Amino acid sequence: MPITNIPDVLWGDGSDNMGGIQTELAWARVTDFTEAGIPTPTTLSSATTLDQLASISTLPTFNSGKGWKRMYCTEDAGMVECMQQGELDGKSFLNKIKLTHPGGTAKLLGFARLTNNAGMVWVAKDAEGLKRMVGSRQYPAKVVANNHTTTETAAGRKALTYEVQCSSPFPAPVVTFNLEHENSLS
Repeated sequence: MPITNIPDVLWGDGSDNMGGIQTELAWARVTDFTEAGIPTPTTLSSATTLDQLASISTLPTFNSGKGWKRMYCTEDAGMVECMQQGELDGKSFLNKIKLTHPGGTAKLLGFARLTNNAGMVWVAKDAEGLKRMVGSRQYPAKVVANNHTTTETAAGRKALTYEVQCSSPFPAPVVTFNLEHENSLS
């Protein structure tokens, strides 16, 4: 049954509201999940609360031996962004994760190459630990910026600047499931 009693959406005075994301993100290729393994928020016609429209509690299902991979992000150099897009009566969301990873190792550059044309799902935690997911099976996150620089000066930032995005009918949802990292699987 659709939402019939819409609650007030208020702000708690004095609540924490620090920007940015934490320094560790999780990611996986869409092909790492089982066919129906990437959950999405409840549909408009099925949701009974506002939270259900933008959250996921169902644990994703991975193929055998697969799980989330970890990626470091320089502090104050990453974000989750959800922007409305589309025509007057055809709106959707453009969801993005931006990050900066320091260095220029062969491993980092190999990551850039591996993910360059891959469909992915990413999860980033904000400052308060709220996890946001970008990408799904129907709308995988794709790389739109994959830039590495050695910089010109010794004081410059030698790093990979990386951005993934996807269009979606919903803003990057809040996820409440635990992240099981691939390297911790036995």
